[in-house]
Amino acid sequence: MDAWFIPVDGGKPAGEAVQVKKDLGRALPMAFTRDGRLFYALREGGTEIYTAGINLPSGELRGIATPLESRFQGENRAPEWSADGRSLAYLSRIGTENFGQDYRVHDSGS
Repeated sequence: MDAWFIPVDGGKPAGEAVQVKKDLGRALPMAFTRDGRLFYALREGGTEIYTAGINLPSGELRGIATPLESRFQGENRAPEWSADGRSLAYLSRIGTENFGQDYRVHDSGS
């Protein structure tokens, strides 16, 4: 993703677009100031889902938490177990755009 500048007058383009930063990264636009400055945040890193056995009465882990095996390693979030505890649904965000495509993925469990 790149950042571009274009003058605007009355809500309409008033000149040519000029690239101001190449390979901006995963930017999250925050605000424009009255004098035209853009404030943004950069997202870095990924997210992952880990699974582990647990002793329900004590709340203690059984074994070591391991990352979920998936096609989109490092891009998984928002896990939710099925009512019977046999399947796990989660979102995998792929792409580098700020509002990239989210895909709902189903894992049949094991």
